[in-house]
Amino acid sequence: MLFLVVVYPSNHTQKMAVNYPKTLPSGPHGVTSSENMTQTDWSICVLCQKDTGESLIHPDKGNKSSTGYEYLAHNIQEFHNLGCVPLDIDLSRLDNGTGISKTLETNHATWHKSCWLLFCKMKLDRARKRAQKRKQDVDLNSTSPVKTRSSLGSINARADAKEVRKCFFCDGMEEKEPLHAASTTNIDCTVRECATELRDSKLLAKLAPGDMVALDAMYHLSCLTDLRNRLRAHRIDHDKYDITDQIDSLVFGELVGYIVET
Repeated sequence: MLFLVVVYPSNHTQKMAVNYPKTLPSGPHGVTSSENMTQTDWSICVLCQKDTGESLIHPDKGNKSSTGYEYLAHNIQEFHNLGCVPLDIDLSRLDNGTGISKTLETNHATWHKSCWLLFCKMKLDRARKRAQKRKQDVDLNSTSPVKTRSSLGSINARADAKEVRKCFFCDGMEEKEPLHAASTTNIDCTVRECATELRDSKLLAKLAPGDMVALDAMYHLSCLTDLRNRLRAHRIDHDKYDITDQIDSLVFGELVGYIVET
């Protein structure tokens, strides 16, 4: 006698989680860091996941201003859609299934100001322009199979110009010494103070479009040191003139007093 056993599928359903594709690797070798696979430590900066000693920003719940959770979540998603997230972030660790903004708010997420500046509106607008420019270049190459020598030269020239990085102060390149990126607002405040007190019109003109972080400014350490030394020398000379004026006033007063007495 044969027995037929029928196995029925389970009626239990599982909640589907939102799976984000991994962000484009930001490393030079195209390898995604294994740190992305770890869970978020909500006690430190939610963006860089590092305890650098920099103070943390803790926005108010429901704040929709430029420092709020919704603002940051929107910009992170936009950078992700463009394929150019400033930090190597796995979006799945920022979303527990309720959305990035709600997840950040629920866990009282905090971040460094320097990290937040990488996701600000100005940075996002520039990323959009770069993405649009790349798309236009691709469309141009695909619709123009026959290229003249002059057209190829102009395209190469634009590409070379884009890759050239210059010092914000001297306009020199990396041949002189390594270039460093302006990553905090402290350096912008220092440079502005120096330029204003020295009345350096050329430097003030460079600072006019925005802060050095937003401008992606690069600089030589020696050039920044020279600027500070110029300010120090200027202040010393200014103090000397003040002392000289005080001495001249005292001598003149003594002379007048002597004349009156005689």
